[in-house]
Amino acid sequence: MKGHLNMSVIEDTFLVNAEEKFPESTIKINCEPHNAPAVFFSRQQNQYKCFKCLVGEQDLIYIDKRFKKEMEDFESIKEFTGNSVHENTVNASLIRDWKNDIRTTLIKVKA
Repeated sequence: MKGHLNMSVIEDTFLVNAEEKFPESTIKINCEPHNAPAVFFSRQQNQYKCFKCLVGEQDLIYIDKRFKKEMEDFESIKEFTGNSVHENTVNASLIRDWKNDIRTTLIKVKA
């Protein structure tokens, strides 16, 4: 289902104008499954592929330029979070030790 959603997004944003983008192309090859311009060549499969084929085969997720700012924000938040977790590892161990000490003390007091 994920691939189906991605293909829909690709058709709406990239391939709708594919014929307009490649009108002067000397290679007039269309891929058979999608009838789209096959502007990529796969050496492994020894055949021309369109953008849709590559996305489907590689399970790629097409990121539209409209989402560039959000993706940059996401990457900066991800990096900040990773740095925070790495820098606070010592504190996490300290808190775990305190929790264990408190638990041990409560058990001794209760007994």
